[in-house]
Amino acid sequence: FHNGPILTMDGPRLDDGAVLVAGNTITFVGPLAWLDALRRKRATAVDLRGRALLPGLCDAHLHLTLAAVEHAALDLRGCETTDELVARLSGRAAESAPGAWIVGHGWERHRVLRDTAASREALDAAAPDHPVLLTSKDLHSAWFNSAGLARVDALPRLPARCVVERRDGVATGLVFEDVFALKDALLPAASADARIDALRPYMEHLAACGITAVHSNEGVEELAVVRRALRGEGTRVRVLQNLVFESPDALRAGAELFDVGVPGWLATGGVKLFLDGSFGSQTAAVTNPYAGTDDRGLLTITPRELDGWLEVVAAMGRPAVMHAIGDRAIELALDGLARHPGPPGTNHRIEHGQLLSDHLVARPDLSGRVFSSQPSHMLSDRDIVGRHLTDPNGRRWAYAHRTMLERGCPVVF
Repeated sequence: FHNGPILTMDGPRLDDGAVLVAGNTITFVGPLAWLDALRRKRATAVDLRGRALLPGLCDAHLHLTLAAVEHAALDLRGCETTDELVARLSGRAAESAPGAWIVGHGWERHRVLRDTAASREALDAAAPDHPVLLTSKDLHSAWFNSAGLARVDALPRLPARCVVERRDGVATGLVFEDVFALKDALLPAASADARIDALRPYMEHLAACGITAVHSNEGVEELAVVRRALRGEGTRVRVLQNLVFESPDALRAGAELFDVGVPGWLATGGVKLFLDGSFGSQTAAVTNPYAGTDDRGLLTITPRELDGWLEVVAAMGRPAVMHAIGDRAIELALDGLARHPGPPGTNHRIEHGQLLSDHLVARPDLSGRVFSSQPSHMLSDRDIVGRHLTDPNGRRWAYAHRTMLERGCPVVF
């Protein structure tokens, strides 16, 4: 590869450089003049024509098998109105067998429901003969039609953190939080083979986007699926798997799972914990209420419960990987880590960390904390911050990446 800027991310840019690859191994990186004539003669030259060559990207926050399955679902990304979403749903209903679930993903509340309230009847009109479940882009909301809600009502019990939105006592079709667990309770579980079949084309999709490694956050069952997929042939990505457990006792019992891997392709990381919801669903735990309401979002775990988790995590010498979006949730995370820091050098992570505050920035223990943030959420949350976080704190401290860096916090995307 030559005739384009080469960025190694480990030294200055090479403007007149070359990269030589033999099979799956990079055998040379340096100035083109250093590459001997014999190797240049034997190699197939790829002219970059001025385009940059850089290492593969690592996505530091993904739910790999879920994303693979969702990749094949009805795509609702980019819908700007309820009418647009309904039109896509109607098209999928026309090609689906009556009675079969229609599953979609990717709608954004601040766009689709910008000028109207959620309505299960809107989905009924598009898919009268199917139960419908549409998950939001942030994976913290699910929108059902009447047939889908009937299946929800028939469950023996809802997952612990689920909140069914009601208007005048009648369910609107929206359900917040614990969407993964609710979906698992409603839909026939995809077999391991089916998920592996979904993973293969999805890993090809990731590679085509330049993503060659991911940090995935999923359960124990998914670890086995990913392991099988990465042992196979074809395009693969490297995976660091953070594990989700049902309870601290389950974590203790599953300690040996952290030894599972595929050399060069799969390694285990930390323990994923959920402390609050999301901005998109207005369930992120914030100190100041959302505009025009008394609502400060949801803390999905108590300090005592968090202590129970962190005691086990610290004893195992593993990092905690804590979903904390609002400033109130980040405060809970920092307080918990102050009580249970774990062994020296443990790199605990705060996932998302989308809203700081004057108080948080002033805390000495903020320095050095790793934040895993997603720039793509900035675009979808821009209108939400403008509409619903109208207090000075919200305007000043949303997505404060520069401040994180200035306070000595590693920030990964």
